[in-house]
Amino acid sequence: METTQIQIGNWPVQIGETRFLEEKQKNELVKLVTNWARVEVSLRKKDLVPISAVRNFGVPTIFCRVDLAPFVVGEYPINKVYEIEARPAGFSILLNIFPKLKSIGSIWENHLPISAVVLDSRQDAAEDTRIFSEAMNWGWLEQNNCENNFSECMWVRGSELDIKNVDLAKLEEKALAPVTSHGDKNYLVEMNLAKKIGNHDKLPWDEPFVIKPLKGSKCDNVFLWHPAERKKNTSGIYTRTKISNSLLDTDRQFILQPFIFPGREEINGKEGFTIWRIYFGYDIQNRKWIFAGGLWNWRPCLKVHGASDGISGPLLV
Repeated sequence: METTQIQIGNWPVQIGETRFLEEKQKNELVKLVTNWARVEVSLRKKDLVPISAVRNFGVPTIFCRVDLAPFVVGEYPINKVYEIEARPAGFSILLNIFPKLKSIGSIWENHLPISAVVLDSRQDAAEDTRIFSEAMNWGWLEQNNCENNFSECMWVRGSELDIKNVDLAKLEEKALAPVTSHGDKNYLVEMNLAKKIGNHDKLPWDEPFVIKPLKGSKCDNVFLWHPAERKKNTSGIYTRTKISNSLLDTDRQFILQPFIFPGREEINGKEGFTIWRIYFGYDIQNRKWIFAGGLWNWRPCLKVHGASDGISGPLLV
């Protein structure tokens, strides 16, 4: 497969072929996102300061991303879900390849005067958000002046983990995606896709599983266990000792999720694994979720994310 490289800030991305979903697959994903949004908004209503999207539109965000294993027509995507991001990253990759996908912005144009601000200090996070916000014709606020220049609505990239000197409660009053609740995975528990575990709980070592923080992002502290793949020394599988010690060395709350095998495929002579990341925008006027395009992500490792050894490609209908 031929690949080309694009650059998002300091993040190099290898781009491969375009692949396609069938209409039935897209429709099943819309159903999934609609159901997730109901669950997530019920959780976010309990936040100290519910964000603007929750209060004004009854949704947890206006733009989300479903991360899941590939599925075929006839399968239910809910059985393939890893996570659903309410404030997703990475859409700039698609916009670099297919600028026409910026048309998703038409569902907010003339309805929401939006400005974007980045609290995350990473260069690639800022560049990713800048490309996205410019394509959507949103305004742009500098971090050091964001509190004094509130737009009616705001797209905030970052959380309390990224900056300490911004009044996040004020930002959340205008926010169209989570800020302090970014990375909260309680919805997985509510949807029976994961369960909470204690740091001293006995783990089901005879079966594959994934352990991840109840609240977290960027693939930090995500541990994969698969007995058969561990025996094969498949990249991405942790040792029992590493997993056990990591749980004991922290007071963070974790969840246990069944291991959902990604697609297995060979690319350019290397065996690897593929997941899908599919974006949806919320049409506030017609009150429905709109498919915005997606990416397939491949790595020669079972822990598939945006690493330098990976390949991504457009996933369209």
